[in-house]
Amino acid sequence: MAERPVYHLPAGLLMRLGLDWLLARRRDFSADARACLRSGTTPVRVAGGENIPVGGACLVTFNHYSRPGFQIYWLVMALTAALRLGAGQRLGAVVTGELTMPGSWLAPVGRPFSRVLLRRMAQMYGFVSMPPMPPRQCDVDARARSVRAVLAWLDQPGAPVLLLAPEGCDQPGGRLATPPEGAGRFMALITARGLPVLPVAGWEGEGALQLRFGRPYHLAVPAGLSRDQLDRQISTLVMSEIAALLPDFLRGEFQA
Repeated sequence: MAERPVYHLPAGLLMRLGLDWLLARRRDFSADARACLRSGTTPVRVAGGENIPVGGACLVTFNHYSRPGFQIYWLVMALTAALRLGAGQRLGAVVTGELTMPGSWLAPVGRPFSRVLLRRMAQMYGFVSMPPMPPRQCDVDARARSVRAVLAWLDQPGAPVLLLAPEGCDQPGGRLATPPEGAGRFMALITARGLPVLPVAGWEGEGALQLRFGRPYHLAVPAGLSRDQLDRQISTLVMSEIAALLPDFLRGEFQA
């Protein structure tokens, strides 16, 4: 069996990140992602690269793959580096605004600290932070503000390339799960601005971090559906496109 890839953040980059975090200075996520991948021993294998759009706007949807020792940001960095954004394109992402730390004795201190850390990181990269998943009643207003912030970002000049993991949080065994309520409606709002959807699957296998890009498609929003029906149908469609790119053992609730 091939060994799992090794991941580490370069010390020099961490120092510069810490300084810019303290000074609230902007950074280029694409450049930092490429620097991290160059410095490590993690091979990244890309399949379906011919499906990556050259220029233009798109919504990039991907699975929230993780395991102990592998955090989702490694997948996001590899995905960003593979996109190779061109002139006129601008990168954005919807990221969590809090680590909930369920069952951890650190949660009472760690959760408030993570809110400060993650929200400042999002500001550094021009990303939009969203309250954590699964949804909590206390976050209704904050979640609505985040949705409005994403839509406002999409309306700015340039071709937006928005990264979104619809599941919104880690899943047992890294297997696909149904996104939380509201994710489908959120994606419908985004694609109503004309953005095609680029499905991507990421996982570890054969000693490398694997990325597989599917063909872009336009999200057809059926007429006459109720709010809940629309939400479920869009989520199912988007996740099924991602599942088709994954190995069988990671398809979870979306087995063929």
